[in-house]
Amino acid sequence: MEMIDARFHLSESKNSEVAFEWFMLGLKCQYTVVLPYMEQFLLTVGRRKFVLPLYEQILKTQDNGLDMASDMFYRASSGYHSVTRKSVTGLLLDYRR
Repeated sequence: MEMIDARFHLSESKNSEVAFEWFMLGLKCQYTVVLPYMEQFLLTVGRRKFVLPLYEQILKTQDNGLDMASDMFYRASSGYHSVTRKSVTGLLLDYRR
């Protein structure tokens, strides 16, 4: 992951499709370098297509996933479409149960 990122700078990609796939892979591989880039992505991109799967993956793969996801959502949710907000809220509430 590190070599690929160094060569292609995928963590810094401005293409949402590329960035999303890279962040998903980074989370699955525990490549923590992606976390601040992914956080910035979640603060600026509000499409449910990208947002919901990333939150799901954070919850699955990160030791402190619920805290991390909740914190990111708290800061980013005002920029999300109402449907996206409702979906992520539901995900976080279901995960708490």
